[in-house]
Amino acid sequence: MFNFDGPWTRAPRRRSRLALTAAFAATSLVLAACGSDEESADTTAVAETTAVSDSTQTTDPPATDAPETTVEAATTVPEPAGPASGEPIVVGFVTMDNGPLAQPAIGAAARAAVQYANEYLGGIGGRPLQFDECLTDFSPESSAACGNQFVANGASLVFMGIDLGSAAMFPILDEAGIPVIGQAPLAAADYTSSGRWFSGAQVAYAYGAATFFGEQTDVKKVVVFSYNLPGSISNRDTFMVPSLEAAGLEVEVVGIDYGAPDYTPFVAAAMATSPDLLYGFVQEADCTKLIVAADQLGYEGDIFAGNCGTFVAEVPDLADGVYTAGDMYAPSDLSQATEQAQADVQMYLDGMAEFAPDVAQSTFTQFAFAGVMNLRALLETVGADSITAESVVAEMEATTATPSFMADTYGCSLKVVPDYPNICSANVLMFQGKDGALAQVSDWIFGPDVFAS
Repeated sequence: MFNFDGPWTRAPRRRSRLALTAAFAATSLVLAACGSDEESADTTAVAETTAVSDSTQTTDPPATDAPETTVEAATTVPEPAGPASGEPIVVGFVTMDNGPLAQPAIGAAARAAVQYANEYLGGIGGRPLQFDECLTDFSPESSAACGNQFVANGASLVFMGIDLGSAAMFPILDEAGIPVIGQAPLAAADYTSSGRWFSGAQVAYAYGAATFFGEQTDVKKVVVFSYNLPGSISNRDTFMVPSLEAAGLEVEVVGIDYGAPDYTPFVAAAMATSPDLLYGFVQEADCTKLIVAADQLGYEGDIFAGNCGTFVAEVPDLADGVYTAGDMYAPSDLSQATEQAQADVQMYLDGMAEFAPDVAQSTFTQFAFAGVMNLRALLETVGADSITAESVVAEMEATTATPSFMADTYGCSLKVVPDYPNICSANVLMFQGKDGALAQVSDWIFGPDVFAS
């Protein structure tokens, strides 16, 4: 851990081969890819980067005057309420434990949060929270089956863990008037769906990073690495490049062959343009390839590894100074966190240790645990005996600067990202690898400010 003289201190340029002693591996929300042919790789890459099709977005996001949602979080930690009892409050839960892109850790963390809430926080108004669970496997058929299950069981709402086939589920739930709430949109369909999300995932990361590099560093020229796949190109051209340009940065693009084992040719092409920053919003393994190739070629500028984190463990001697983005505090650095946020992180660590001890902790588990806790707080406000589809949606739509678990705030009434009105927060933090961990190097950044006039 280390301290900063202010909300942000410019870290030195990255130096190659600096030894680090340990690692905090915060797994990226960019999903690991599967599939051997181009079609399956393209589908996976769209899921990885949560790309939205050209038909649903413009290539020049409009300016936003949405207010900053940061407020001073409460500094009192609730006393344990004891175990919940009585009739359970049943919420639909969909997550992807099976299939080629299975993420069982997300489901495990969400279940651990439910158990913790029921055992120590009194559930919801003293009544236990219970999941009506349905598992998907990346097929439209499984997602549609889950939608039909929730309709048949009379669900008041559905909590989303992860479902990359959610496009097949939303129409079924919409017709039945069943709302979906989740921590973050991870599939392309999530962004344009009727679902509501406590945080903004890749859109927020891209906007926040652009704001950070444009306003708080001396970066002038950026090379963005993009897979040569339609989904990745759409993702790049829709909000990554426009946000960087809106921040006053010169931008070049280098296409990447999906699945390439060696990133040296791509980094060499980037270095030929004399960039200050290599910007890679790619999957975890490719973040590491990018960092390794940059070192091999003697690159001395900055690297932004999207929201990757495993590189800190995989190449600890190269990780010093590499930037990442996130929308929650990193457990490895709480030096700037409020007392409430520190308590939230401790609750997460305790809950995982007790109820999911064999699950490796990561950004995946952190966002899933946080989502359940945010949902619980929302339902507590509605009232255990007043939970209906209409009451929950009305309460969430009325939020303005509501504290978010392990994070800043969210406010669904603010419509913080005009192109994505169902995203309730676009606040992010920037981190760097330092001394074997991810260290916070910014205060909360409201990403859409990059487009404000």
